[in-house]
Amino acid sequence: MRRTLLFLNLLIAALVVSPFVSRPVTYRIDERFTIKDMPTSGVLAQLNIVPNVVNQSAYLEVNTVNHISKQIVIQDIVFDYDALYYMLYLREDLGQYIDDYLSGGRPLKEVLVLSELKEYIKRRDLREKERFFRFEKNIDLFEKAGDFFVQLVDYEQELLGIDLFTNRSLRIDEVRFYEDFDEEEMLVGIYGLYSVYDQDTYYLEGETCQDFYLGSRLDEEEKVEFISKIEDEDYVEEEGCYLQHFKKLDHNLSFEIEEEKRYPHANSFVFEYQSHVSKPYARLRLVFDHFYEEKLMISTENLNFKISKEASDYRNQYNVEPVEVYGDVRYIPVDLIYPHRLIIEEKERWFYTSSNYFHQMLEDNLGNVKYRKDLRYYDAYYGEVMLGGLELIYDRAGYVEYDPLTTFTFNYGIGDLEHYVKDVFPFLLWGTGVENRNAYSIVERFIWDKDRFTLLKQGKRLEKRSLRDYYENSLADVIIGSEIPIDILEEIDRYYQNTR
Repeated sequence: MRRTLLFLNLLIAALVVSPFVSRPVTYRIDERFTIKDMPTSGVLAQLNIVPNVVNQSAYLEVNTVNHISKQIVIQDIVFDYDALYYMLYLREDLGQYIDDYLSGGRPLKEVLVLSELKEYIKRRDLREKERFFRFEKNIDLFEKAGDFFVQLVDYEQELLGIDLFTNRSLRIDEVRFYEDFDEEEMLVGIYGLYSVYDQDTYYLEGETCQDFYLGSRLDEEEKVEFISKIEDEDYVEEEGCYLQHFKKLDHNLSFEIEEEKRYPHANSFVFEYQSHVSKPYARLRLVFDHFYEEKLMISTENLNFKISKEASDYRNQYNVEPVEVYGDVRYIPVDLIYPHRLIIEEKERWFYTSSNYFHQMLEDNLGNVKYRKDLRYYDAYYGEVMLGGLELIYDRAGYVEYDPLTTFTFNYGIGDLEHYVKDVFPFLLWGTGVENRNAYSIVERFIWDKDRFTLLKQGKRLEKRSLRDYYENSLADVIIGSEIPIDILEEIDRYYQNTR
């Protein structure tokens, strides 16, 4: 009996470390990446407000292609940061435009930040989106020069081509950036979300109002009573002569502010990869778009998927649950709801999973445990309900794990195929976010991925040069799927550093 066990152990060890000798496998991968037709009338159904609840359902709205990660309110208008950036990029005469704007006399803080913007565009190309946003953050450009950006948006009703009754008015609520991409190019545009208001005019008592129609005349007492009943609706009083009352209608309109344009990608990297023979074999196409932002297209025999780096980095804004707060339902991050391992009391909905290697890669986090909860969400890009999952990782002491290397992440997919394509492959390229990327390389994550399928699992305590040596000496020829395309991954890393 003892000899039999010894023989089996030797056989398993030989299989783990032996060179690749199995027959080559042929995979048929059919890539179908297209840019969706986005008529203006349909853009509202596709644009993403995060986190947003789809009307008449309890589904979170998710968009991995046209992800919106940050917004700012300027003069009661909600702007996407990307929309503000793109409006600047489109102005070829930006320097002269700034001079003309400042010639009218502006507050000192606005003069200073716009002058810095002029100096920036002399030194840098506005195509370098990542660098521009670091510059914007340092000087707080969007906040301090808000009036300048509002002026960039021209939304006269005549330009929008609509014919409203004389008692109707149109106001812009949001300025939204839209993008899509395929293997060769990206499509971008800016849209405005507008609200239609009924507008009624009431004339007030006063010497300047003598010539106005008396039928809608209000004295001071009537005016006070009228305003007290308006509640949240808007009104404007001008020159003490008349009062305009605006009542928002039930529907919104969407119009193109800047015409959609297509731009070729700056660069692309294509390779094929399989973690393990039991996992999906995929072709990965990583592109740096016209603005050097990263987009990923993944193809298997049965699935094609597109995701932007932002949608991968900020996926945890979907890792939320509805909670009633003072009568209102709000979506609260699950790590705030379950700060300690109290989640074990929710066994009917949350469940422990032993598949947690990516959350235990170094010695300090070997005691981490993982809990998941399945969740249906609405995919706003494809217009379908998908199955994903909430996730929490706890350390050995029972507290939420926030280490960027091993922290929890919302899952866009469930099951080997969907989870690998939508979550694992993007993680291998981008990690859990910016901090993870800055600390560890793409190559390290791919080696850790390979190591979890071996019996020895030595690599999970290694990093940097020692991890690379471990792969080259012990892991490269193990029968666990395809080899790691290290040359391509290092080329991606170098290109990434040069464009940041």
